[in-house]
Parts: sequence; C-alpha cells; structure tokens
Amino acid sequence: MLRSDGIAQVDLSLSKTTRLFERHEFQLRADFFNLTNTRNFGIPEARISNTGFGDQWGTNGGNRRVFLSGVYRF
Repeated sequence: MLRSDGIAQVDLSLSKTTRLFERHEFQLRADFFNLTNTRNFGIPEARISNTGFGDQWGTNGGNRRVFLSGVYRF
C-alpha cells in the first residue's frame, strides 16, 4: 500500500454589502481557494509498468485561485 500526507488547504471568502438607495445594494465579494498556495502531493503511481511509478513530484494538489465578483441587487 502507498500512503501520502493529508490534504491541507485554506479557503477564505470576504464580502462587503453597501446599501446605495432604499432598495438598491451592491455586494463586492472575493473568494480565495488554497490561500497559502500549499502544494499537496498525491499518492504516487503504484503500477510498475507506468512511467510515473513512485514519482510523488508528478502529483500536484493545485495552485492558488482568486475570484472577484460584484452583485447589484434592486
């Protein structure tokens, strides 16, 4: 059996809602996925016939992603 470390990732969401008029508001939102940009290695390939056999560096948990959005509600 092959084992690997657990997946550790920090996700964060920030939002600010501002009332413009009596029934109108604007919301600004920022979503951060994998905020610390931590590299998470997966389980290495266990089949000997595979070219990536035992190569943990070939597995990547993904990179940092940032999404910005604005919503106008009326």
